[in-house]
Amino acid sequence: DELGFPTLHTIHLYEYQNEEIWQMWMDTVINPSLEKQQALLFKPDLQLVADSGYQAVADLPAILYFEQILEEFPNAKFILTTRDSSEVWYKSWSSLVKSVTTFMQLGGIVFPRVRQYSNYLRWMYSYVNKDPSYIHAKLISDEQHKENAIATYEEHNRRVREVVPPHQLLEYSVKQGWEP
Repeated sequence: DELGFPTLHTIHLYEYQNEEIWQMWMDTVINPSLEKQQALLFKPDLQLVADSGYQAVADLPAILYFEQILEEFPNAKFILTTRDSSEVWYKSWSSLVKSVTTFMQLGGIVFPRVRQYSNYLRWMYSYVNKDPSYIHAKLISDEQHKENAIATYEEHNRRVREVVPPHQLLEYSVKQGWEP
């Protein structure tokens, strides 16, 4: 958004004007993963996102599909957002997890939309932590497997650098600010 491109962030998935996109993620990725009791990367309809007016994506789950994005949109540019270290990333990740988990535990009991979001979190935590127990846990846990989460982060960054052509990749450190 700061660069002038309408961007689909994770938070936008829960807005009602993006109901079709949200349902696509639920139907093509999250629910099939829950049925198989593991976080799998099924093939989402990225053209639906583009057809909805978005020119960019940010955050999970979309960032996990950088290879599909490159295949379907070969001229796409990529920004790999990095932190000073994997430990700094993990601290941020853990803080995010703790901030959303309690609400999901309570709200998911009463509100169907929150229940879907809770299922999304189960999938995401399972994927990041390489642990399918998040998917079938009675209550979603904010406890994370630090070593596994860091390994997922590092593998993702390594793979992005390996797959995305250098002329299409910008590495951006959060502490740089927007100016550079």
